[in-house]
Amino acid sequence: MNIGIYKKVLSRAPKTQIYEILSEIDTIISDCDGVMYAGTRSLPYVQETYKLLRDMGKQFFFYSNSSTKTRKDISLKLESIGIKTEVKNVFTASYVMAHYVANYHPYIKKVYAIGEEGLYHDLREKGINVIEGNQHNHGILKWDFLNEIHMDDDIGAIVMGYDANFNYLKLAITGVLLSRPQCLFLATNSDDYDLIDGHKHPETGAFIASIEEFTKRSPDVVVGKPNPIMFNILRERHPEIRPEKTLMIGDRLDTDMSFARNSGLKKMLTFSGVTQVKELESLLPTDIDYFIHYLGMLYEGLKL
Repeated sequence: MNIGIYKKVLSRAPKTQIYEILSEIDTIISDCDGVMYAGTRSLPYVQETYKLLRDMGKQFFFYSNSSTKTRKDISLKLESIGIKTEVKNVFTASYVMAHYVANYHPYIKKVYAIGEEGLYHDLREKGINVIEGNQHNHGILKWDFLNEIHMDDDIGAIVMGYDANFNYLKLAITGVLLSRPQCLFLATNSDDYDLIDGHKHPETGAFIASIEEFTKRSPDVVVGKPNPIMFNILRERHPEIRPEKTLMIGDRLDTDMSFARNSGLKKMLTFSGVTQVKELESLLPTDIDYFIHYLGMLYEGLKL
């Protein structure tokens, strides 16, 4: 199939079509990795595209399922590729998790968090006492220790984020804590893998699967995309935002496009990250509104 003739593909769309589509959009929400950058490198013309869209009066927000980086970390990374945005315009899964615990479960004052520094930071920012899983990156399983943590009734939840050092000891701890029905199992995101330089790297969803198999419990809540809680928080702060005039740009079907669908947003899928262009035909028919090889093609189509 020649995707260039498919009407939803904007990679080679005429200026008039691109302008017409953008005229119906007031707010843009963009994923970060796979759309604005890929790993450590910037993707083509993202800086120019961002400036063009901002000059057209579009509100712009960045949503990341990352739980390892703070919002400031993400904003600094965007700034390093020429995209300046305020921290308040960046939403991460770890930030949303901290907001969720503080606002929906205010009785929880202490959690066991499996993750990295970004998650610990955001939870503490909301006044939550965090037992850091990274203290168990290396250790020998001791039954006395498991009995001790089992007796800590103040632990109200396990918070699961990405953890490059997830191991046997941490899995054993989840088994002890989740044997208590009152202990919640909360996860930042459920991405199974990330695609880096063409290779799959395990993500939070892979670790969750091992906990589910071991404890026979699934997460009570997964706060990251595709859960619409991220969009709900945005609308609490910007009630003028209308879902039908908001465009979600992302590279993943399971998170970005499902998030847009769950939130009632328009959908643009890029082929610059996890989803590959060769998958397009298998997606048809689809409710995804637009496809583009990479975001910078909007700038190329309008200005080059």
